Parts: sequence; C-alpha cells; structure tokens
Amino acid sequence: MFICQHCNAQASFKEKSFLLTSKTREKLYPSRVSANKYRQANKIKKTDDPGGIGTEIVEAKQVCKLCYQTLTQLE
Repeated sequence: MFICQHCNAQASFKEKSFLLTSKTREKLYPSRVSANKYRQANKIKKTDDPGGIGTEIVEAKQVCKLCYQTLTQLE
C-alpha cells in the first residue's frame, strides 16, 4: 500500500506503484584515473574512466496505475 504522490489517493493492497520522472538535469561527469579494475592473465589491470555528459534524475514521483497512464499519454 502506498499513497499516490499525484492524486493523493491511497492505493489498494498489492497494487503496483510506478516511478514517474518529473525533473531531470544535465550533469557533467569528470574523468577518473584508474577507476575500473579487472583481472587479465592473473594480473589486475586498471583503465581510466573518460567521464562525459549525461542526465541525472532530480525528482521522481511514486504514482498509481491510473495516474501513470494519464500522465504518460499527455507527454
């Protein structure tokens, strides 16, 4: 059981909840030296992580099935 964060209705027992992403932002990830480790021929090798640009979830709402269907149709 949970309370829908869109319509504030209490969901029934065993009803599935859906996570709806409401806000995102661009994120710049810096490069990291020797971030990834793996084993090759009984030696531990390290590789660099190049970093880059991606999106990050700022706010996600837990909504019921009815609200999820109506909000995804609007997009």
